[in-house]
Amino acid sequence: MNKVRYSFLASLTAIVLTACGQQDFTTSPTGLTYRKIVDANGEKPKDGDFLLMHVTYLDPKGNVMFSSTEQGSPLPLNYVDSLFKDNGSLEESFKLCTKGDSLELQIPAEVIFRESFRRPLPDTLDSQGKITVLMGVQDVMTMEEFRAFRAAEIEKQQAKAREEAKAKEQEEEEAIQSYLKDNGIEAQKTEDGLYYVITKQGNGPKPSLGQKVFVNYTGKLLDGTMFDSSIEEDARAGNVYSEGRDYSQPFSFKIDLGEVIKGWDKGIALLSKGGKATLIIPSRLGYGARGAGPKIPPYSVLVFDVELIDIQ
Repeated sequence: MNKVRYSFLASLTAIVLTACGQQDFTTSPTGLTYRKIVDANGEKPKDGDFLLMHVTYLDPKGNVMFSSTEQGSPLPLNYVDSLFKDNGSLEESFKLCTKGDSLELQIPAEVIFRESFRRPLPDTLDSQGKITVLMGVQDVMTMEEFRAFRAAEIEKQQAKAREEAKAKEQEEEEAIQSYLKDNGIEAQKTEDGLYYVITKQGNGPKPSLGQKVFVNYTGKLLDGTMFDSSIEEDARAGNVYSEGRDYSQPFSFKIDLGEVIKGWDKGIALLSKGGKATLIIPSRLGYGARGAGPKIPPYSVLVFDVELIDIQ
């Protein structure tokens, strides 16, 4: 079994060891084998109520297949008694639940995949091997209570995301400042947080919304690792050369229409035709938490050397 980082499993184990008079396993007429580790005799859900449940699935070898606790929040179940069949699987067990209960189920893999998961049984599992389901009912809520709960949870998640984003911004700002200092670069900064250095003044117009621009570029991470270039010589030198790419043509896009990352839309708009610049782009103006493929990790600050070749 996976280690006890699964706190729900750990708490259930503690209950098993300390609970007085816990039930032996019972088998229903449809073949569902179960026992109540804790029989709280609590509030029974009514049609339309929501159960907040923690659920963990263990395969026949005791390996964790899924744990809602690992995901960080209980799973909501909209309770409708008439929809839960006596099928020897999860649906039947829901009708056994009251608030505060903890149950252990033993269900043949073939049954739980067919009746509850509604997908084919993996080849790695024996059809008659038992899937262990550990289930704890945290709360029973009315529809109105559940809506209020969900709204509060969403606000908590958003607040956490804002805090994490703020911390990442500060971390990236410190990394950019170190990069500028270490490389002796004096850069200007926009209100959005884009750093830029004009290395060659252009003598043409600046692009405006919707105009098509043609740009040559080389992109690197702060540590100097190149991840892309439109210039064949640079691409070969940085081991990012792509067979089949036409390096005789600069990259093109329409300015400020969201066709590229925000740092590019904002940075290229600062240049006149023929101008060159270095853009230092924090991740919030780049690829953010998702990164971009194997070469750009999440929360990467990007450094682009760019040249605005033409505007149409």
